Amino acid sequence: MRLEDTSVSWLDWPTLTAELGRYFYLEDTSYFEDSLLDVVSQYGTLVMAGLERKVTGRFAGAVRVSVGGIEVGRVPSGEARRYLRKIWQFRDVGLPTTCRAVIAETEDHRFGRFLVQMFALPKPRVEDEPFLPPLKAVPVHQDGGLTGLIEQTLARHGGDQVITNTGELSLRNNAWRVSLDGESIGSLMPRAYVHLHEAEAAGCPLTCGIRINRSLRVTALIPPD
Repeated sequence: MRLEDTSVSWLDWPTLTAELGRYFYLEDTSYFEDSLLDVVSQYGTLVMAGLERKVTGRFAGAVRVSVGGIEVGRVPSGEARRYLRKIWQFRDVGLPTTCRAVIAETEDHRFGRFLVQMFALPKPRVEDEPFLPPLKAVPVHQDGGLTGLIEQTLARHGGDQVITNTGELSLRNNAWRVSLDGESIGSLMPRAYVHLHEAEAAGCPLTCGIRINRSLRVTALIPPD
């Protein structure tokens, strides 16, 4: 499969894991500002990016990153070798190397107009990974009387100060409800949540990472508004 033929929609499954919020920033995005403008105008700021080895030109051997066949930057040189191994492994089984990416315009353009944040580690996505990309931690307003359930969840993980489980979102009475182990535990604060509505309309799973710390603070790891 040619990389330019893969979907640019973040609503597809990536082949690389995001492992609950791990990310890095692309290098050399200042060389691709016109391309990034094109990508944002066509596809928005949350996209599926593809990784491949650059075979010609000044940066031959580097890992180039593109969206819909449009090059937007490079994986940092110190990380490139690890991602090259995955590119070759995926290629051997006929798969592209893909991950979700967020494109953001900077306030200070002295070092470039855009930042491209790649949510990926050089490891394959696992089958039970939450569908929603863990791009932002949003507080969950907890329902009363559920402290015991949350404490039990923490207890199963021993002495960990922060744990992350898989939860699920659902839209009820215009509020996004959060469930953990099949039990509704609270809701997200009222906001637009454009990407959540987009995923629901597309019939995608609304599973997400749920982070709990020892002070019983709960956050949902979801796409930005």
